[in-house]
Order: sequence, then C-alpha cells, then structure tokens
Amino acid sequence: MTSSDARRYTRFGLEVDVTIRSKTSGLTPGTTIEVSESGMSTVLPVDLPVGEIVELHINLPFESLDLRAVVRNRNAFHYGFEFADHSLAQMCSGLSALRSDVGV
Repeated sequence: MTSSDARRYTRFGLEVDVTIRSKTSGLTPGTTIEVSESGMSTVLPVDLPVGEIVELHINLPFESLDLRAVVRNRNAFHYGFEFADHSLAQMCSGLSALRSDVGV
C-alpha cells in the first residue's frame, strides 16, 4: 500500500495565498500546496509548533475563507494542517466551484 492509498480524502493541488494567525508567530503570509476535505498543506516562513491551533485566512479566486486548524506535521517550512471546525462544507463547495470554473 502506498502512502496515497492510505489517505482518507483525495488531495487537490491548490496554490493560493493564505495568512496564518498563530499565538506563537502572529500573522504570517504563506502559500497553499494541497487541500483535501480534512486539511491542507502550506509553505510558511515561520516555526509553528505541532499541535498549535491556528486561524487560516484562505484567498480563493472567488471568495475568502476563514477556518481554524491544528498544525499536524511539519517538515522544514512545509506544514500540514487539519481543519478543526465545521466550515469544511463551505471549503469543499468552494473547491467544487473552482474545479468547475477551470474545467477540472
């Protein structure tokens, strides 16, 4: 079994601006890499501790979303976040609209 087979949700490549609000690092701009129904990965130029709850402000082409997430893993400046609230339906419907608009 490969690592992609073990994932609960399909990941989609998505490169948009994101701002992280963290108790330890304040406001930090970054870029998303991938997103799924349960979370997202980003590149950030800061040191966030695994387990910290942060606020994400994601700038999608058609709207902005504000979500809470938990830092689940880190490799250098590449972070994995798990969404912590129930605004996932909003995020997923937004991604579906984006995929329709770009013909994916």
